[in-house]
Amino acid sequence: MRVFLQVAQQESFDKVAQKNYVSQRAVSQLVKRLENEVNVKLFFRRVIVYRSHQQVSSLRKS
Repeated sequence: MRVFLQVAQQESFDKVAQKNYVSQRAVSQLVKRLENEVNVKLFFRRVIVYRSHQQVSSLRKS
């Protein structure tokens, strides 16, 4: 969840990977795992856009 929020805020898988000292692939896999878990595509891979501010806000509260 933390990684998803960071990608949504940074709008960059690469920046989040660097910040967390992991590969971009690892970040992508974590986000993909979350997408599969909730059965929702959270990001468009070509342009990083989170679906809505409400999703991010509700995830922060949980």
